[in-house]
Amino acid sequence: GYIAKPIDTRTLPMRVRQYISGSAPESASDEAAGLLEHMTDLKERFLLEGREQCKTLTETLDGDFDIVSARKMIHNWIGMGGSFGVSRITEIGREISILLAQPTLQKAGVRDALEKAAAAFCG
Repeated sequence: GYIAKPIDTRTLPMRVRQYISGSAPESASDEAAGLLEHMTDLKERFLLEGREQCKTLTETLDGDFDIVSARKMIHNWIGMGGSFGVSRITEIGREISILLAQPTLQKAGVRDALEKAAAAFCG
């Protein structure tokens, strides 16, 4: 096994336990592959949840639309879209964020933008 330098003292005890128990990654490439798989899983979950959130927001737009929760959700889309390299979601999220900041809710504009977001979450 190995421990990359500089040594992170916060994770050193965990790494030593992994090595002793035999569950430590075989190499840096194994660790990178595991991280890549984890990131891919997170991205897929983000895309799935985004599709569901678009549907929920669209369904509630004419009823009990919670603008505070919607703003938080959209804020997350903007950041996560950038983190996962899905810039279209980030762009649409910014568009929706601007619409939600207006003094009067522009339902038609929000609905159109949510339709674009749903398509972006589908790939």
